[in-house]
Amino acid sequence: MLNNFVGEDYRRFRDGVALAGALAGELDAHAKSIPEIRSKLLQWAEGPESREPIRNFSPPTDPVFDSSVAKLGLLGPKLAGKVASVYQEIRQIRADLLIVAQEVKEMQAAELSARLGRCVALLNVSEPRALALISELKVYTGRRYFLWRWIFVFVAGVFGKREINSPA
Repeated sequence: MLNNFVGEDYRRFRDGVALAGALAGELDAHAKSIPEIRSKLLQWAEGPESREPIRNFSPPTDPVFDSSVAKLGLLGPKLAGKVASVYQEIRQIRADLLIVAQEVKEMQAAELSARLGRCVALLNVSEPRALALISELKVYTGRRYFLWRWIFVFVAGVFGKREINSPA
């Protein structure tokens, strides 16, 4: 019976480590494009005469994150929360950029500037959080499985908590 618990625990451990590595890779790929995205946003915010046209686009996807949302719990509650938060910030930036791309011809200059400014501000806040998360995920992938805790559980289950009554 203990074999089943240990086997399942080890499988979940391996799945969590693999998930952390895959998410770190996906986020690292996103992070590499941040300087270029920031540069384009700032260029677009300067005005129509100083920028190349804003083209409509299909929002990129996050295949690793999208396919493993139900497995985020394998990373533990704190790390899972950080992952969800950073990906939501990425989606918010994409949503704002998509609105800009689709509506740029109808937008007033003030609205366009505000939306682009919001994207830059969110990018500036999200970038250090994403880079820290990538580091945390990489550290998580280096974890080792700790079999000894199951031995402690087994010993405690067999022998239970025993109080030693000493004579007064």
